[in-house]
Amino acid sequence: MHACIDAIGENAGVDPSGYEILEECDTARIGVSRMLKKLVAGSRAPTVMFLADDCSRNPIF
Repeated sequence: MHACIDAIGENAGVDPSGYEILEECDTARIGVSRMLKKLVAGSRAPTVMFLADDCSRNPIF
């Protein structure tokens, strides 16, 4: 996850105060869809981007 966070600054040049990162481990095994819905509901931002562990960190992403 730290590599993805670093890539935000390197590739997008976005200041950390301009976004929020929400994460939660699915210990209850509710699944990706329900976990995503839960995290989006807790977001303060008008736009949400979902990144999974298989996303690449290249400059064009």
